[in-house]
Amino acid sequence: MLSVISFLLMIQPKIPLIPDAPFLTLDLSTVIILLIQAFFGFKNAVIGLTYRSILHLIFLNAGATTLIGLPVNFLASLVFMGVVFLLRKKNIVLQVLAATIALTVAMAITNLLFAIPAYAAFANFDISKVFGTTKYLVYMIVPFNLIEGIVWGISYIFVKKFVAKIPMIKLISTGKD
Repeated sequence: MLSVISFLLMIQPKIPLIPDAPFLTLDLSTVIILLIQAFFGFKNAVIGLTYRSILHLIFLNAGATTLIGLPVNFLASLVFMGVVFLLRKKNIVLQVLAATIALTVAMAITNLLFAIPAYAAFANFDISKVFGTTKYLVYMIVPFNLIEGIVWGISYIFVKKFVAKIPMIKLISTGKD
């Protein structure tokens, strides 16, 4: 059920964060995946992320854009939640900051090695010709992921505190990894 809620958040009105790159939009679906991890463990969060992504592929498939963007989105969510999980015994602010840095580095590398060449080859959108690879990475990808990671983290902190007060969540969230 939480995977479906996460999927529905992917349909939300798209919020562009970088004016020169309106295709880079904030995706709040990862916050729900982080909640799955917090209350039901890392393995269940990976399963939830997988279900959410399959639903996206089935219902919102836009061809090459989806086949390139969805794996990048999956990796972004996985990296962020993985760092939060690895640092789960640390202060939540440290978790969010470390996860945001890891997200930003991972997405810069992923864009350089996978997304930019794939969009040029399969979606007829050569970012290196439109913006220049360095400009795109430094002025668009890095700030976008820093902002997105902080938004994910702040949203997660507030929603987790609210959800943790629900008695049913306390009851069923035993057996985490």
